[in-house]
Amino acid sequence: MDCVEVLALHNGVERVVRALEDLHEEVAMRDATLVVFLSSRGTNPRLAAWLEREFERLPADAAAAAERLLA
Repeated sequence: MDCVEVLALHNGVERVVRALEDLHEEVAMRDATLVVFLSSRGTNPRLAAWLEREFERLPADAAAAAERLLA
């Protein structure tokens, strides 16, 4: 998922968090992977903190990230 910051700006942080919680649950039930892209600049600090608590960070190097997604 991309443009989370824009969604939060237009819809409010609480609505975006609820939507991501629901999406995260659906993805987990299907044993799938949800990738959320987030820019560290301009992101609501509360939203960024919630995302860091709820989601695992992908490794910084692309090869390791690809291996993890394909595993």
